[in-house]
Amino acid sequence: MSCKESEPVPLAVVDTPDEGGVLRVWSEHAIDLDPVLVDDIYEGAVTNQIYEGLTQFDEHLGVVPRLAESWTVSDDGLHYQFRIRPGVVFHDGSMLNSDVVCRSLERCLDQDNPGQCLAETYLLQIKGAEEYLAGRTDSIAGLQAIDEMTVEVTLHEPLSFFLSVLAMDQLRIVPLQVGGDTDLAEYPIGTGPFRFVERGEFDGLESLALGANPQYWGQPALLDSLVFVSPRDTMQEEERRSRLLTGDVSGIYVHADEVPQLQRSGFQVFSNPELTFSFVGLSASHPPLDDPRVRRAIAHCVNREGFQGEGFEDVVPASGILPPGVSGYLPEPHVVPYDLDEARRLLAEVGYGPAHPTPTIVLYASGTGRTFQWLDGPFKESLAKVGIPMVVVGISWMEMDERLETDTAPMFSLGWLADVPDPDGFFFPLFHSEVPNNLFAFFDDEVDRALEEARQMRPGPERLQKYRRVEKHILDQAPVIPTYHELESYAFAPEVRGLEIGLYGMTAVNFSAVWLETTPAPSGVAGTER
Repeated sequence: MSCKESEPVPLAVVDTPDEGGVLRVWSEHAIDLDPVLVDDIYEGAVTNQIYEGLTQFDEHLGVVPRLAESWTVSDDGLHYQFRIRPGVVFHDGSMLNSDVVCRSLERCLDQDNPGQCLAETYLLQIKGAEEYLAGRTDSIAGLQAIDEMTVEVTLHEPLSFFLSVLAMDQLRIVPLQVGGDTDLAEYPIGTGPFRFVERGEFDGLESLALGANPQYWGQPALLDSLVFVSPRDTMQEEERRSRLLTGDVSGIYVHADEVPQLQRSGFQVFSNPELTFSFVGLSASHPPLDDPRVRRAIAHCVNREGFQGEGFEDVVPASGILPPGVSGYLPEPHVVPYDLDEARRLLAEVGYGPAHPTPTIVLYASGTGRTFQWLDGPFKESLAKVGIPMVVVGISWMEMDERLETDTAPMFSLGWLADVPDPDGFFFPLFHSEVPNNLFAFFDDEVDRALEEARQMRPGPERLQKYRRVEKHILDQAPVIPTYHELESYAFAPEVRGLEIGLYGMTAVNFSAVWLETTPAPSGVAGTER
């Protein structure tokens, strides 16, 4: 990796963290701050500082206590009993108890939610959840407050990773008094180490400010304030690195080719593999993409050797959908191979070819970086050779989010970070017919049945084999074309200390442990506001 080619400025060892200061981090715009509505990593990065769940992941993706201080699980895997942590206060002054937990989880299935919760598919494993979702009952039978600080959850069938489900962004616990004038999407209230202050503006950028929670039950945040700043449009994205160099922000995501120079300038660079896969999505509701032969022909036009050269030093070409680190991952390629002759043959079956090209297809991409250049270069050229004209349009993340929700993007470039570190987290939320993130208008009864069966199976080789068969079927139908898995890199000013970035990237960073060293920064590096 290029990040090893330069010598970073050594940082002095400091035993006692300094308290106070303002940390500004560059991020895409976080649209919804209600955990029920969270559907991307940018919203998750903010809401995970404000809210907490019953469980959370440690640095090794193991499940550890959070608002539940302990739990027991029955031998048959159907009954879970959680002991709620005492003395926890919400940002509005209300107290956490078992009734609040039950209502908060029920709320994820409320019919009046403005959007479908991504955790819905998992919560429907709770006994009585389907009846509640349909409006036939006033509560979920399998979700009971046993006493003031004990909650019992009963599933109607086993879900081997249910404790991981409770660590999802969407299942953060909110106060009981939500409703009326309380709009958590705009004015979030949680139990976390930071509380919402305001949305505003910072030097021409959008800003979202959080302040330290003085009533936090755990270790209080060392920072006074944490501010996420976001570009208003795609042009401002080019300011990202310059804002770091001038000290306007203290943390940004970086590309591999930016790492050496930033390290030579004294910045810290954190690089970690993430549980993500990047892909080109094809919506089957848009002709000619409704024909699987056309989709497969497009898949044959992806040459993954393009992800092994300059500018792609921090990626691993995808062998399939599952990324390294997830059970069931296979390093041997099983994606549709690069084969323009086979692409032409498939298109000829449908009546298309270089002499009779398909209608022009629009592909939307967020940002204008290296992936955009590949899409608008080698990929576009390969498609043109077989008779598929394509236009690549760069849009903001906000517009991308809207287009995906309204199915107005025939093709799109996207990445997926699984909510749970299990094969189910990559297959069920994206490819089951009845989930909100089936972005491809891909509905397949065979896939639905296999995914429903696999999530009930105990961990082991048989379960993994089922997922591998599902993966092959999906790749053959080509609603999705895996491109690569990312090694995410982030650069931070040298005075930023206590930062740890794991497999879930920025969305799971514990910013309450981050602090700002008051020692002057190395020459040429701007300091952070205090």
